[in-house]
Amino acid sequence: MQFLRARVIRALFASAAAVVVGAGGCHTSDRPLGVSLTPFVSDSNARPEVPANPKVKIYISMSDARQDVTKIGENREEDEVRLVYSSGSTPAEFIREIVSREFSAAGMTVVIDRAQANRLLNVSVTQFFVMEKGTYQAQVNVTADVADESGKKLWTRNVSGANGTWGRSYRARNYQQVLTAATVEIAASMLKDQDFVKAVQIP
Repeated sequence: MQFLRARVIRALFASAAAVVVGAGGCHTSDRPLGVSLTPFVSDSNARPEVPANPKVKIYISMSDARQDVTKIGENREEDEVRLVYSSGSTPAEFIREIVSREFSAAGMTVVIDRAQANRLLNVSVTQFFVMEKGTYQAQVNVTADVADESGKKLWTRNVSGANGTWGRSYRARNYQQVLTAATVEIAASMLKDQDFVKAVQIP
């Protein structure tokens, strides 16, 4: 009888310990949020301008070097980790759309046919992520280079963009908003870089 009582007591202690350990950690939710990556409209008044040169035609080539090319964020406001994934356009397509839009509005000619281009902008995504923990904090990092028609590299940089905002928890719109603003910052950084501007000019 005493042996049975001891086993019951040990089992109760083990169960209590398991509850304590489980309460102290985070687990991943199996209900991820899918975010359709649609860029927000940006403020054209804040966009740098590049001297117009009708001879320059730029093609933007995108790649994604991240291990998981669909995961774009996490919500860590509660005990569980709620994941965020892209739906529709990929992050690489999203970045290309925004950079093309910003470059075109700045006075540059961006073409969709590589054969028509005399400048190639190669962009590789190294980070594209939003951490939501009280606020939405986006970080977008890329490596980029400009090459001429022969493939000679004229400019190479690591370029970053960041943005944050308040908003209701776990909302697709807020993820779109901060990722758009962070990517617009990347385009603006390139347009402000005099070495980049020089690389995309043709006498």
